[in-house]
Amino acid sequence: MSKRRLLPLVLAAALAFTVASPSAAMAAPLKSFSGSAAPTISGEHRVGLTLKAKAPASWSPKPTSVTYQWLRNGKPIKGATGAAYKEKWEDGTTVTNVKVTAHRAGYAARTWVSNSKVKTAKIGRFTGELWPAVAGARVVGETLTESVFSTISPEPKLTYQWVRDRVAIRGATKSTYVQVAADIGHAVELEVTASKLGYVTERWSMFAPNTASKPSEVQ
Repeated sequence: MSKRRLLPLVLAAALAFTVASPSAAMAAPLKSFSGSAAPTISGEHRVGLTLKAKAPASWSPKPTSVTYQWLRNGKPIKGATGAAYKEKWEDGTTVTNVKVTAHRAGYAARTWVSNSKVKTAKIGRFTGELWPAVAGARVVGETLTESVFSTISPEPKLTYQWVRDRVAIRGATKSTYVQVAADIGHAVELEVTASKLGYVTERWSMFAPNTASKPSEVQ
């Protein structure tokens, strides 16, 4: 048989083998995750506060990685793709949820969506009252001390600023203040500020009685 006739026969045999034989490199079908539990959201639904997403442990097998997409009224929030989300002003009166997608080699990605129906509250206001008071002798070198009685709820963070004639005294931001010569003949006042994420910051003032005087001379 000539070489010219042999070559077509070899090619034909190779093609027949390729068609008839299943490909050893054919990819196996992807498996599926199981689990019906939706991701959960922790945190208070209030503007300025942070929500956190968590994937249920019941998803099987355990994903090697998960991705997030936060939703506002069911629509994706641009750039909100982390496990935590700080609620913005535009989230007020809307419903925030999160879409969590599980990933693992050999498995088709699967997405679950949380089912929260809680509307995000806008900035809240403290309830209750706060009465700041100042104790101590109005004498240079003596210490003035704040004494605050509060029924405010929820519990806020309190910060202090001592002022002289309504002007802040530099560095005087503790609950106590040691009077100096510059206070003589001037009114010293304590400002107490209550703050908390998601709430309107409020401030109260209390004058120290009288004005500072020089310390008495030792006889």
